[in-house]
Amino acid sequence: MREIKFRQAIYIRGKFRRFHYWGEIEGQFLGPVCDNQEWAKNSDQYIGQEDKRDAKTWEGDTVEIEQSGIGQIIWDQENLSFFWVRKPGGKQIFEGIQGVTRHYTEVVGNRHENPELAEAQGDDAPRTGPFMGLSRDGR
Repeated sequence: MREIKFRQAIYIRGKFRRFHYWGEIEGQFLGPVCDNQEWAKNSDQYIGQEDKRDAKTWEGDTVEIEQSGIGQIIWDQENLSFFWVRKPGGKQIFEGIQGVTRHYTEVVGNRHENPELAEAQGDDAPRTGPFMGLSRDGR
């Protein structure tokens, strides 16, 4: 069973500053930093996988998969699963991430520290946090 943990982006005056990690960590439950429900919008869930450099992979990460390209990890509420979404030629393609061998993946950024990566892809994938209750089509 995978660990259930989250990272919460902390923004001060609209600028990303750092991550706060919460969930079941080292046998104890740590809670989010509460700030007018911003914790839910800015929290990303750990997907239970590391990349080829042993970096943990989180929802909202921009990930490069060898021979497939660059996409972003999202949560799909409808299928209760994480997906890797990319937009070659403007067409959105959703692919399951759970079966991809870690040796072929590399985290190259995330939506908080590197929003320009998603923008460079023309990414308009829904920003579906684990608490948002949204599906990959934005409902």
